[in-house]
Amino acid sequence: MIKEMEDNENSFIALWSDKVKLNCATLYGNSVMNDDPFFNRVTDIDCEEFDDMLNQAENEFVKRNVKPFVYCLSNERLKIKLKEHRFVLHDTMTTFLYEGCYKLQHSPDITIYKVDKNKMQEWIDAYCSSFDCYSWRNDIERIISNSFDSFQLYIACVKKAPAGCMILFEKNSLLGLYCLGTLTKYRRAGVATALISIAAEIMKNDGLKLFLQSFNADGLIGYYVKRGFTPIYTKEIYTKS
Repeated sequence: MIKEMEDNENSFIALWSDKVKLNCATLYGNSVMNDDPFFNRVTDIDCEEFDDMLNQAENEFVKRNVKPFVYCLSNERLKIKLKEHRFVLHDTMTTFLYEGCYKLQHSPDITIYKVDKNKMQEWIDAYCSSFDCYSWRNDIERIISNSFDSFQLYIACVKKAPAGCMILFEKNSLLGLYCLGTLTKYRRAGVATALISIAAEIMKNDGLKLFLQSFNADGLIGYYVKRGFTPIYTKEIYTKS
C-alpha cells in the first residue's frame, strides 16, 4: 500500500508543481511556493548511484529559485550521500491510514459543504487564511481553476462564516486528504475534526481507504491518532541553505 500512497501523493503534487524527471528520481518544483517542503521535493528515488541525481536536482532547484528538499524513504545509502552533499535533516513526514469510526463527534454549529466553481474564491480565501499564504493567492487560484475536476474541495463554516478547508483526491482506491486547514480564530473548535468526519463518510460510501500526511514538526501525530488515524510509514526530509 505504501507504493500506492506515494503515487497518490505525487500525483496530487503534480497538479501544483512542475514535474521534472531526473535520471533516477522525480523532482517537483513551484517557483511561487518556493520555500514550501510539501510542493518542492525530490522523491520517487530509485538510484544505484546518487551523486549525478543530486547534482542534477540541485541545478533544477537553482534554475527555479526553489529551496531544495529531498525525501528519503528508508534508504541509508542515500542519507550518507545527502550529508556528503551538505544536506541536513529538515523534518520528518508521517503518513497515516484512517482506521477509526465513520462519524466523529463535532459541534452542530459546524457545517461542511462541497465547493462548486461559484464558491471557489471562498475556498481559496479559507485556504490562504488557514495557512497564512496570501502571497500565493494568484498561483493557488490558477492551480485550483486548472485542476478543479481532478479533486473535491470542501469548506467548513461556523454559523455561516468560513472556518476551514480540505481537498480530497482519489487515486489507486485511496482517498488522499490534503490541505486540511483551520482559520486561526476557529482552532480547537472541532473544525478539522468535522472535516475529517466528512472525509471518513465519503471513504466508507465509496469503498475507499482514507489517508493523510503530517510534518512531525507540526506536533499533530497525537491529534490524528486520537481521531482514528494509524501511522503507517515515515519519510525524512533533507534540505540545504
